[in-house]
Amino acid sequence: MPQNRFVLLHENGQYLSINDGNHWICVEDPTAATILTEIKANNILQNMIKPKERTHWKLSAFSEQPEKPAVEEIPQEEVPQPAEPAPIKKTRGRKKAQPKAEEKPAKVVPAKAPHTPRETGGETVAQWIEKADSLRIQYELLVKRKKDLAEQLRQVSAELCDLEHYIEFTSLNAVKGYRIYRRLRDCLIRRRQIKDELMCISIFLKAEPHNILNGNLSRQFSGLRTREYTPRVLDDLFAKKDDKEENPSD
Repeated sequence: MPQNRFVLLHENGQYLSINDGNHWICVEDPTAATILTEIKANNILQNMIKPKERTHWKLSAFSEQPEKPAVEEIPQEEVPQPAEPAPIKKTRGRKKAQPKAEEKPAKVVPAKAPHTPRETGGETVAQWIEKADSLRIQYELLVKRKKDLAEQLRQVSAELCDLEHYIEFTSLNAVKGYRIYRRLRDCLIRRRQIKDELMCISIFLKAEPHNILNGNLSRQFSGLRTREYTPRVLDDLFAKKDDKEENPSD
């Protein structure tokens, strides 16, 4: 068992140890060094020590520490007092028990050490999480606005239907006819505004990153301002003033 236990020794004579805060430090006292198995010592040497400093460290067997001669002097003083067979058995029993007592700190030491370098960059990740949450909130607001506009469009379409039927079934004089015309025009303008906003929201929700970067998204929004209606049947209603002046007979 003692041959399979190691410590990490620096070329300047310092040993690697873990303090009460679970941080690795260098100590000059060999008795304060952290005792490790060969596998754990190699893992720490390869993964936790920088490559430039790795060549200055080496594995040292635990039996080579200067602490051992002081421990061996104790049974030599006790040997002359009792009979020789009895203390030999007791010291052997103590030697077998000593590795078990020393194994307890070795199991605890390497567990928490690798987690300390992973905390770097936490602020950067937190900033991107905040941006993602902000973008999600914007999309949620757009989806909610789209639902509200759809309800408003249904309402204004119902108003238009009522006005059209009122005009169809009612004889109106000039005053009442103008009032109904104003109400009908207001409903049509509101419906156009609702439809335009719905189209903008749909374009935004379906936009891909490359369309945003090349400015295509902004051009699509700007194109809504320059649209012109093409009549389906009544072309004379939308004829230009110049055309009407050239053909007064029409």
